[in-house]
Amino acid sequence: MAKNALLPRGKAFRRVRFGPAAGCVMMLDLQYELRTFLGVYERELLPHYQALLRPGLKSFDVGGKNGYTALLIASITRKDVASFDCERAAVIEMRKVFERNDLPIVAVEAFVGRDTGEGRITLDDAAEQFFVPDFIKMDVEGAEVDVLLGAQRLLATRKPDMIVEVHGQKVEAECIKILVSHGYKPTIVDPSRFLPESRPFAFNRWLVCRRSENLLVTRPSPAHK
Repeated sequence: MAKNALLPRGKAFRRVRFGPAAGCVMMLDLQYELRTFLGVYERELLPHYQALLRPGLKSFDVGGKNGYTALLIASITRKDVASFDCERAAVIEMRKVFERNDLPIVAVEAFVGRDTGEGRITLDDAAEQFFVPDFIKMDVEGAEVDVLLGAQRLLATRKPDMIVEVHGQKVEAECIKILVSHGYKPTIVDPSRFLPESRPFAFNRWLVCRRSENLLVTRPSPAHK
């Protein structure tokens, strides 16, 4: 594309230009991560982050990838964030990124799921090992149900506010069932149809789960069919 020809190639440390994470340093390739650089990646979620997060809240970022979500969260809360990813290369990159930002974020190499084992952890165990989170962002590319099933104590007691990215209709239905059983009333957020982001999954949207329904007044999307 013509616009790509004008952009520098290759990963380099760059400052996010706009949005809640503006000013944060990330390792970005503008050929593929221009939306992140401009602070508009997953822009559908920005009002929900702003409604759910406030200074002093501790958070888990499950599926940390390039560190953007953890930086966004910590920029608002200025409090502890544990960012989990199962890919070593991603964790190494996140640690380099977090070292360049004066924010309380730790990158954790672990597969978050239902069962523990070598290199694995549940959210219930993570809450004991690190801290009890007030907020959780989850993007685990289809493993959402297993992650929620590994957080039964956390969901039953602390009931953190959450944004859960779901991948697939069946997965979404199972996640909603688990969340409703713990007293949540998830709001479905659909991807924007205006300049949509390229996504590998045909069905991909978010469940916004809050302890208080008064935090954000929004019109829920049509019920899942």
